[in-house]
Amino acid sequence: MNLENLVNEYYNLQSEEARIKNTKKNLAIQIARLMNDKDEGTVTENIGVLKVSVSKKLNRKLDHDSYLKIVDTLPENTRCVDYKPSINLKKLRILEALDMELVSQFVTTMEATPSVKIVKGDVK
Repeated sequence: MNLENLVNEYYNLQSEEARIKNTKKNLAIQIARLMNDKDEGTVTENIGVLKVSVSKKLNRKLDHDSYLKIVDTLPENTRCVDYKPSINLKKLRILEALDMELVSQFVTTMEATPSVKIVKGDVK
């Protein structure tokens, strides 16, 4: 297969995938409404030969500034915000340029799946 054929097939699958994803999401919402009336938690039922589990979750967003204002008033066992380490890519690249051997002592790097985006439009 040449590049044009691969790109066309990928593009067509992208459209089909989006349609399937949307249909799946709508079906999941309908199933969840019929099976699980809790705000959070999991309910499992046997439907014929299939075992169906519906897990419902609530999304929560932290207002960090507001939390910082009251955190010192909370008992230690109720301080409900954890901080997790993350890599600052801009600073990492600076350090990599200075001392790659040092970086390799605490950062493992591996290739990720490439991202491909194909849109219809004028070819230039």
